[in-house]
Amino acid sequence: MALPEDQLVKIPRSSVAPEISGRQQLEGGWWGLRFVFSSRDRRWYLDVAADDGTVLVRGLRVSCGVALLGHLSDSRLPPGQLFVEDSGGLGRAPDRDAWQSWATLYYRPRAVVLGAAGTEDEVP
Repeated sequence: MALPEDQLVKIPRSSVAPEISGRQQLEGGWWGLRFVFSSRDRRWYLDVAADDGTVLVRGLRVSCGVALLGHLSDSRLPPGQLFVEDSGGLGRAPDRDAWQSWATLYYRPRAVVLGAAGTEDEVP
């Protein structure tokens, strides 16, 4: 569930393109976020790049209610958590049309993560 301190990461609501990409400022740094939809798997995958274009993570499966970067240890990644929330509370895996209706991407700052949960891997 989103907290007041969470930062909404804008995904174009009208987009059903098989690829959505853009730059995002998170806790003072800039990262490239690229979402790719796999027709075969019927899922979205996430790539994260440093501001200079260096790909840090490729092909990370997008799921609801989990810290998308929580299991990764790389100081070049955003220090907090990216997570997807299902506005219907069903915990569905985001499908091709999810960004248009029920899926929202949030960024939770590191200080909030550590204060709310005590670990970096869970989304409280």
